Amino acid sequence: MKTTVLTCLLFANAAASTAFAQSTAVYDATFGSAASPWVVGTESAETLNVPGFDPSLGRLTAVEITLTATAGGSVTVINFTEKPQGFANATASMTASVTGPGATTVSASPAATDPSGVALGPKFNVSNFGTVSGTVSRSVNVSSEHFSLYEALGGGLIALAVKSSSQGTYSGTGGLGDIGFSGTADIFGDVKVAYTFTTIPEPSAFAVVLSSIVFSVALVRRRQST
Repeated sequence: MKTTVLTCLLFANAAASTAFAQSTAVYDATFGSAASPWVVGTESAETLNVPGFDPSLGRLTAVEITLTATAGGSVTVINFTEKPQGFANATASMTASVTGPGATTVSASPAATDPSGVALGPKFNVSNFGTVSGTVSRSVNVSSEHFSLYEALGGGLIALAVKSSSQGTYSGTGGLGDIGFSGTADIFGDVKVAYTFTTIPEPSAFAVVLSSIVFSVALVRRRQST
């Protein structure tokens, strides 16, 4: 009898877990592109629209915004001496940020890199070097107090404000006082919004859970009476 009761209780628990399963819906939008990135020099901005969470699907338990950005560009190395100067890890970086409803913000600063090279003389000679693009992803969780701002009954849209820095950041390593770094940078990427929610079970699922519980209770009472 104990085994039968335990089996029924386990079945009821499994049915309830299935009925109230966790699900995730992910939506994304892009800014710029590899062919047409946002270029340093002016602050770029764009409003991206992605579907909000439809509360008819269930109860929202988490919202995560992920910004993935890729930087490209070139590095300018200035030789302050008469002799060739080697350098390493010359980078060109830009920053992008995205702000969602409730002022939830996340930023990413990817860097394009030239791992090594030589800046030729004479003094104050300027050399330009291509870079290998770099990608960075950053995420932020939305506070539960702002969940309602991400809900849109029937699948409406929410606005995400994306912008980039107007200036790039340039750096590298070399002889102290021998070389300096400058350059150009560009950036593009995408923004993902992930909604995690507890699904609303179908009436048939409720019926299975209820019948399992009722059957288990009946068995327990029967056992107690005998």
